Amino acid sequence: MSNEVVVRPNQDISFTPEQKELLKRTICEGATDDELKLFMHVCKRSGLDPFARQIYAVKRNDGDNGKQRMTIQTSIDGFRLAASRSGEYAGSDDAVFDNEENPKKATVTVYRMVSGQRCPFTATARWSEYFPGDKKGFMWKKMPHVMLAKVAEALALRKAFPADLSGVYAKEEMDQADNGPAPPAVDNQARDPVVLPKENPAPTPNTQAQADAPNCPRCHIPMKKSLPKYGSGFYCPNYNKTGCPEKLPAAGQQPKQQEQPSFTEDDIPF
Repeated sequence: MSNEVVVRPNQDISFTPEQKELLKRTICEGATDDELKLFMHVCKRSGLDPFARQIYAVKRNDGDNGKQRMTIQTSIDGFRLAASRSGEYAGSDDAVFDNEENPKKATVTVYRMVSGQRCPFTATARWSEYFPGDKKGFMWKKMPHVMLAKVAEALALRKAFPADLSGVYAKEEMDQADNGPAPPAVDNQARDPVVLPKENPAPTPNTQAQADAPNCPRCHIPMKKSLPKYGSGFYCPNYNKTGCPEKLPAAGQQPKQQEQPSFTEDDIPF
């Protein structure tokens, strides 16, 4: 069995039944029947040969629901080939960088013949959006100009040839796709602090006793509970300051009656 795909004069690609089975076992391993149909449709539309590694399918985790989703990818050469086969590709300009030593942005312009006119299509790729992180970004750190330029050119080619390249992505565009969803944006706008109502704490014996303390009848301030060794009751806090002698018994306790002096007949002066 030959793996060479059938190419018609209009560059449309078709697959034999054996090639479809081979795709599902190798290049599109794990793809559903619908994903396989989609992949073959994109191959036919773009004119790219999957068996020549011009186009391939990659399964990636979908951060929204945890399931795997197929992404159709190609190299930058595959992008150029698909554009060239349209018969309207008219070249491109070299990438322009914002900083030659430490580029953070690359801009590429490609040209397409439209109604006899050479029309420019420009796109820009930014480091902050496509750098895949330190773990997977070895080539990005080693050749930042090349990687950014590839992404920018892929964006521009897809803009110029949407009928041929929509739904197809360069590998460099998708390096960051496995990093997961971006964290939610933080609103740094100043806001008034939210004051939550304070819950009343459960009363402790000391706070309960202080709440039940009566006011001093002389100084008119809350009295303090006496220490157990001095007996139950309350005393005036000014005792040590002004010598206020006021003392009151605890709740439910009868005040101590003063003993009346006892008299005998001999004490009576008549």
